[in-house]
Amino acid sequence: AGYTIVRRFPPSGMADVYVARSPQEERVILRCMVADFARQRKWRKVFFESARVMGSFDHENVVRLIEVGTEDEVPYMVLEYVEAETLRTLISRRDPGLAAYVIPLLRQMAEALYYVHQQGYLHLDFKPENLLVDQSGRVVLIDFDLMVPKRSKPFRLKNLPGTFAYLPREALVDHLVEERTDIYAYGVTAYEAVTGHQPYEGTKIEEVRAAQADPEAEPMPPSRHLTTIPAFLERLILKCLANHPEGRYPSMSLVLKALATHS
Repeated sequence: AGYTIVRRFPPSGMADVYVARSPQEERVILRCMVADFARQRKWRKVFFESARVMGSFDHENVVRLIEVGTEDEVPYMVLEYVEAETLRTLISRRDPGLAAYVIPLLRQMAEALYYVHQQGYLHLDFKPENLLVDQSGRVVLIDFDLMVPKRSKPFRLKNLPGTFAYLPREALVDHLVEERTDIYAYGVTAYEAVTGHQPYEGTKIEEVRAAQADPEAEPMPPSRHLTTIPAFLERLILKCLANHPEGRYPSMSLVLKALATHS
């Protein structure tokens, strides 16, 4: 479609992802549906619906859609290129910038998720791999393939959404999702950004998943990993991670308010 491939990212999900140059010689991100998914009407619909919604988004902390189309029966979308690393990379190498700028980073993460919710959608795959952080400290939320319209009450999905480490008990056990599903994922991501650990850890993945699904199991307090964590931040993270949805913040607006109070 007139784009020149510069390099390819490791395969993941329903699309192959490339850094490319546009006909105007601008660097962009090109997402092309994997052939097996492109042949299935269901997944083509998901891809184009995701692109349609993303095209309506306009926020500095949400990736910008430039174009969507089809070439040789392969659907593709073109996204802005952000010279950045994922939050996962920064956590893995214990980047000193995380400790120095953690509150601004957490606030931008919250702003992105709040914006998506305000537009009437759940992200359902909020995690460090889907957050880019550029050299200036700007955070950009990406990957909206699992996004679904928000409803006024919790609702059940046929298939388990997202990545299990970022899903609350009600989603793991009953496939129930709502705004507070994303808020839980925000809590896990914030916990990792602050401590370098996940709230539930174990030697076997089955043990971790069982702990997450246990209504009585509590996450390890972040202060066990980082004794210098501000008390308000520990309270905020643990409230996002409450076992029962009623114990969490009901809206990302309240998370932002709590962060603003201590900025």
